[in-house]
Amino acid sequence: MEFDFDAIDDEDSPFPEVRASVSNIDDPDMPALTIRMWCIGLLLCMISSGLNVFFNFRSPAPTVVPLALLLISYPIGKFFAFTLPITTYRISIPNLPSSFVPVPNENTSRVSLFLINLFRPLTYSRAIEFSLNPGPWNIKEHVLVFIMANVAVGNPYALNAVVVSELFYELKMGYWFSLVLVLATQLTGFGMAGLTRRFLVWPASMIWPQNLVACTLLNTLHAEDEDDGVGFSLSSKSGKGMSRYRFYMIVTLGSFLFFFLPGFLFEALSVFSFICWAAPNNVPVNQLFGVHSGLGMSVLTFDWTQISWIGSPLMIPWWAEVQIFLGFIVFFWIMTPALYYSNAWKLAFFPISANEPYDKFGQVYNISRVLTTDDRFDLDAYNNYSPLFLPATYAVTYLLAFALSTCVIVHTLLYHGQSLLNGVKRVKVESDDIHAKLMRNYPEVPEWWYLTAFAVFFGLAVVAVEVWSTNVPVWALLLALLLPIIYILPSGFIYAMTGQGVRLLLVECCESRLIGHMQITLNILAQIIPGTLLPGNPLANMV
Repeated sequence: MEFDFDAIDDEDSPFPEVRASVSNIDDPDMPALTIRMWCIGLLLCMISSGLNVFFNFRSPAPTVVPLALLLISYPIGKFFAFTLPITTYRISIPNLPSSFVPVPNENTSRVSLFLINLFRPLTYSRAIEFSLNPGPWNIKEHVLVFIMANVAVGNPYALNAVVVSELFYELKMGYWFSLVLVLATQLTGFGMAGLTRRFLVWPASMIWPQNLVACTLLNTLHAEDEDDGVGFSLSSKSGKGMSRYRFYMIVTLGSFLFFFLPGFLFEALSVFSFICWAAPNNVPVNQLFGVHSGLGMSVLTFDWTQISWIGSPLMIPWWAEVQIFLGFIVFFWIMTPALYYSNAWKLAFFPISANEPYDKFGQVYNISRVLTTDDRFDLDAYNNYSPLFLPATYAVTYLLAFALSTCVIVHTLLYHGQSLLNGVKRVKVESDDIHAKLMRNYPEVPEWWYLTAFAVFFGLAVVAVEVWSTNVPVWALLLALLLPIIYILPSGFIYAMTGQGVRLLLVECCESRLIGHMQITLNILAQIIPGTLLPGNPLANMV
């Protein structure tokens, strides 16, 4: 990440990507928490989150992303600003009569004086003033809608545990258990995230590249100076090009029209695997260069949907992209074929790339054959049936997941150890940039709020496992909480600086598409550790 020390004198961010995306001016008096913002944000979030949960159980699953709501909310906000009345409404608040509170004198006791001072404000006439249309739809209202979308539209991870337990293990825990579990897991994480702000939000080096895209789009939509052009123009006397908003609309329209080529008219442009076309019956060639069920060494695509399936490369720093791609080549294009064709771990008996485990007969593993009637693991049935075998890419993914679980911590201690130590001592981790200085105009949310949310909703998680018969001991819940406490800062540092979570790229076979990534966070450790400590209990493993 390039650091520009000259920018410090200009009262702007020292990072060029931040300077290009985030404004260094602010209007503290601009209305933000408006009624129309709450109406638009809540309505869009309820609809989009419901759609995402509905489509989550389909494959391939379309997703309503927060950036889509950012775009949709803009014309809605403009429409509200154009149609709603500008009138300021005033609602009087009932007050006590002034005779209710006596006038103090010299003989008034301290207790009476305290009560008089306590109730006297209730005798003042007060009113609530609000407006349905406080002015033009502004960037702060728009940002708050986007923040609501980021928090609300994602599928709760605990929902998968509820669905799997009901469909595959026939464990009907009921509506209230599902509600309590989802709230407990989501909001415990919310409280934990709030406690890490001094490490992951306040320092200027934590740039969060994926958020810079939203900042650029917001500044484009709300740009006041239409003459601040992109590029240059020979016809313009000033030499400036078109406005940012016009450029954005032209690119959006062009992308929409071009999508019909790879998406509908000529689908081969989406997955242009030309080497496999030359040798369609050659198995090794298709294993190495194929996209549907191979390693995709010859993949060439003209479809932006395929390129951005695991996240837009435009928002990731170049140095991070190079390292990710080199790692992918080493582990999946070199090591995986070497393991497969040497028949290490008997990998050559199964597909080189798939996302299902297999049995010794070469069939997809039948989990029901190794479970008892009460959905517990049956070791004798497992020995009589078959060991579980993983395809090559699946095995390498698990191998790297265990390596990541330790190297992420080592990387954090080496590169961010001093920042962590300063943060614990409540010493400022970095000097404030212009954005941190602008934020001083607003009161900071106290850390005890997040700590309270963390404690309350973790207590709700304890209620979930104790009231309902989950067979999950409280000590196991504490262990499950310890894992994210250890890894939230290491993974957060990497995500905030590179835009990439602790993840690996993986070519999966799923309905003849190159879909591409497998998120490696704590899932692997969270499966192995409870599986070892609480063997044969699938619900405890998932919770």
